[in-house]
Amino acid sequence: MGATPWDSPTPCAVWNLSQVTNHLIGTIAALTRALSGDQVEPTALAPDVTAATDHVGADALAAFDRATESFLAARPTDPAAMSEPRAMPMGEVPAGAVVNLVALDATVHGWDIGRASGQDPVIPTGLAQPLLVFARHFIRPAASGGIIGAKVGRRRRLADGPPGRLPGPPVLIRLTTGGQRVSSPGNA
Repeated sequence: MGATPWDSPTPCAVWNLSQVTNHLIGTIAALTRALSGDQVEPTALAPDVTAATDHVGADALAAFDRATESFLAARPTDPAAMSEPRAMPMGEVPAGAVVNLVALDATVHGWDIGRASGQDPVIPTGLAQPLLVFARHFIRPAASGGIIGAKVGRRRRLADGPPGRLPGPPVLIRLTTGGQRVSSPGNA
């Protein structure tokens, strides 16, 4: 494998909400380009670069909408296409792995954004478990350049929310419901 986007000379610092939002939108945009067959440079996925680049502009929701709409349009719908290779900075990976990277990043940073905006995000078990399996196999500590910390015990519940409440922050729900806007108590 070649250089990874995490081959940064400095570890990530604590980010503010703007930096997390820029990172999330920038990462979705870069991974969408990879799904579309474009070559993605390592810096396009480097956390310090995506966090410091303005991917939001004047309207974070509109920027997120554009990024997710592009992702949903590029995402393969044929299950066989999920096995087709896509060029990534670390080498070729199946399209399904790129889709899972978007889901993983949206889950992690959607939770971050939900917490920062005063919500109590819940990651549904049906989403958390497959993403955890994917993360354990795809993201190796040696390749993370030190930005992914050591394994910790559960600190948040990984379960479906109470009846009538959609689990997770809106950013996550948008990607897991096929791009539809969804709102419910606690997810406004």
